[in-house]
This record gives sequence, C-alpha cells and structure tokens, in this order.
Amino acid sequence: MKTMHFQKLAIASAVMIVSASALAQTVSPYGGASTDYVNTGIGTSMGTGVGISMPGTNPPTTNPGDQSAIVSFAGGPIMQTNYAYSTQSGPYYYIYIPGSSGLIQMAQTWKANAAYGTEIYAYRQISNPLPTFPHFGGEVVAKVSGHEVYFGEWAPKGSNTGTGNDTNLNMNDSRRTVFYVGEHPTTTTPVMVNAQYDVVGIVQYNPGTQAGVHTGTLTAQYGAGNGNTLSGTVGYVDFAGTTIASNGTFSRAAAGSDGAITGRFYNNAAGTDVAAALAGYYKDGSSVAYDMAFGGARVTPLNNP
Repeated sequence: MKTMHFQKLAIASAVMIVSASALAQTVSPYGGASTDYVNTGIGTSMGTGVGISMPGTNPPTTNPGDQSAIVSFAGGPIMQTNYAYSTQSGPYYYIYIPGSSGLIQMAQTWKANAAYGTEIYAYRQISNPLPTFPHFGGEVVAKVSGHEVYFGEWAPKGSNTGTGNDTNLNMNDSRRTVFYVGEHPTTTTPVMVNAQYDVVGIVQYNPGTQAGVHTGTLTAQYGAGNGNTLSGTVGYVDFAGTTIASNGTFSRAAAGSDGAITGRFYNNAAGTDVAAALAGYYKDGSSVAYDMAFGGARVTPLNNP
C-alpha cells in the first residue's frame, strides 16, 4: 500500500516538469498573490483542483520560466499531509518522496483546525526537489470550511533544513508572499444586504503554537442603495473603504496607514449559492510582516433583512 502510494506521487510529480513557455502566468480569475513568486490557478500537477505555482529555483526568482507548474492543493500537499498523519505515529509528521537510493524526507508537515471550521496545513521544506520542481520553502495553506477556497502564505526555504522538529517556516523573510485562490469564482455580484462572513486571517503562522491566526466578521452590502462595500475587521485589519465591484471582486487602494486589499467572492460547487465564500489578501504599506491572507464563508442570507 505504501509503495503504491509513493509510486503515484512520483508519477504525479513528473508532470511538474513542463516547458518555460507553458508556465508564463497571466492574471488568474481564480485568485491572486502579493508578489510574482506565487501564481494562482487550476492545477496542472497532482490533480486539477485550484492551487499555486512556486519558484523552481533556490534562491527564488520571479522569472516566469523558473516557475513550477501549478500544483493542486487537494491532490498534492493536502493529500500528502493527510497520508502522513494516517500512516505515521507522530508526534511529528514528514512527507517522503522516492529517490534514486531510497525515500527522501522532503518536508515536515502539520495540520490543525482553526475558527469557523477552517483547516490549516503547513510545510517546512527539508530537501531540495528535482530541477524545475517547486521549492515550496515554508508554505501555509488554509481551507475555507465547505468550499474549495484556499488562502495562505509562502516564503523561501530557510537555513533550518534539519530532519528533526522545527516550526520556523521562515515567514520573516522579505520575500514572503500571501495568496488566495478558489474554485467557482463569482463573476456577477448578486444583491447583498448585511451579508455576513466569518473570516480567518493568516499572518506568519506558527504550526507549533497556532500563533498568527486572526478572526473577524465582514459584512457585504451590494446593490441599489446599499453602498457596494465590504466592512468589518479581521484581526488588526480594518476593511473600511473596501468596495465591491460588479464582477465578484472587491478591493481597496493603499492610502496613508491603510494597506491595500484585494479579493473575490466564490459560489458553492453547485453554483446555486452565489457569493457563498470569499478570500483575499491585505498588503501592508510598510512591511510584508503584516501582510495577511484571509478567507471565510457566508453565515447569513444575501438579502438579510
């Protein structure tokens, strides 16, 4: 059983080696990222669910030709973490991949549950992958409960590549990137009156203590006479001044001490519940240390009286 699993990983991983011309990224309708180190979209490796591409080199570059293919979260890292938790006794868990002389300990991994049913998966890269494979470094992937909507952060691999337990994901690096991505993006914003979303934010997550998790409630108003706004707070981020557009996105330009906000609403899988979830990121005007990725699901009707 274990041998078959690793064979599947090896076959799926081979798909990551694609031509540089195929890796050039455009603005994704599925999500976005705060830097060009990360690109979002539909996976072409380890499944077809949404995910991200990361640098295929270390040190990383933002050259599109150095990017890996987009790796599906569900079929790639999340599947690998769940497998590690189901087959290892702990208390620490590791992801292994096949190598020429045996199994390679590729990463330490964690999973935890946060507020509102949010699942958080974290990774610390230990070994170098094959050429053009993603250097996932320190990676945190949070999943909105009940939706294929994700948000998180990435940082280059740090110097702590030992095989023991180490919860430092190198998120104090200046190249740290926050991102969001989801399936079934809302493309036509519905009328919303006091539509509330319970939201989780991630900032320099520590998988040992779960520090770096923030919570809050956002209220969407959209339609004639409703102001077209998204308001509320998530941790230290105040969404005042954030406006909702007709194409299912929301944004705020940076101004003074207020950082920029960008994000999108998402429908449920059946498409019957429009704007059922949201995700995005806050980009601080002074330091990447305060950049926040966030996501959450709606808890009230669209037209809440």
